[in-house]
Amino acid sequence: MRVAIAGTGSLGFNVLLGTTDADHEVVAVVQDGRKLRGFRRWFIPFMTGIFGAAATVTGYARRHGIPIHYIDKMDDFELDPLRALDIDLLLVAGFAIILKPPLIQLPKIGTVNCHPSLLPLHRGPNPFAAVILAQREETGVTFHVMEESIDTGDILIQHSLELDGKESAGQVYKQTSDMAGGMVEELLIQIERDGLVGTPQDGENASYEGKHEGDALFVDWNASAEDIHRLCLASLPFAFPRFYDGDRIVYITKTTCDSEPVDAAPGTLLAVRERVEQTTKSGKVVAMRSQARIATGEGTITLWGALSTRPIPGLWPGLIFARRSPGHVVR
Repeated sequence: MRVAIAGTGSLGFNVLLGTTDADHEVVAVVQDGRKLRGFRRWFIPFMTGIFGAAATVTGYARRHGIPIHYIDKMDDFELDPLRALDIDLLLVAGFAIILKPPLIQLPKIGTVNCHPSLLPLHRGPNPFAAVILAQREETGVTFHVMEESIDTGDILIQHSLELDGKESAGQVYKQTSDMAGGMVEELLIQIERDGLVGTPQDGENASYEGKHEGDALFVDWNASAEDIHRLCLASLPFAFPRFYDGDRIVYITKTTCDSEPVDAAPGTLLAVRERVEQTTKSGKVVAMRSQARIATGEGTITLWGALSTRPIPGLWPGLIFARRSPGHVVR
């Protein structure tokens, strides 16, 4: 089949590789024309073609002579060049723009979206944070017929993977991206045989997740240590969980939690640069220095990385400037 790929990031790249590995012809790569305009439409693919071909959709396209098309309004001016390519199937993966019917209906067979969750659960732009915050024991990848509404079309194929509760959002993203690439050949064989015949989603059990951002990233120290740690896992590495120290915002890069109760108010700084022994995956015990340990509503959170931009950029709770000591309270 003649396939076009509308995708970005690791998810889009793995779907692109899965298509080429399945011996189907990728005739176009479609990109976000709202994000890239003017000179950047040439410069970004040029640079990724030199430095990023191993991990980017546009870099791969530049290296392999695949034309890159940018869409925004999805009018005839943008779509006529795609019509001329006689596309059989459009695969969408990790694409930020909601596609309109003129583009969805352009391929002869149709358009299929890759969504990294077990639809109808966790529709929307951030299923990675959602499965962690919901304490799911599994997630997965769904390929479904694309409609104008978000992640609602009939399911073509769906595979699941187990979660152990220790994954960050970034790790879930990588695992589902890798899984998606491995599912493409099965998907394309099924489409060649049956067309876009799938199973309708159960709307009653559907959920939608918006972007994980804004106030949702701030720590509530009255929550349990486990809930705060889960918030951090659900945020990283796409966004930094954070809290206030006075009028400063402190950004967290890594945490561990302990549910053992402590006799201190939530948000109280209990220790600074504490020596902690940890066991590695190989069983070796190593001593490390934490940044800080803080009391929560139930247990404690250990910060292994925390940054503040004020009064000067640096590690929190500080070594010299504005250093904080045990007993200090954050919010």
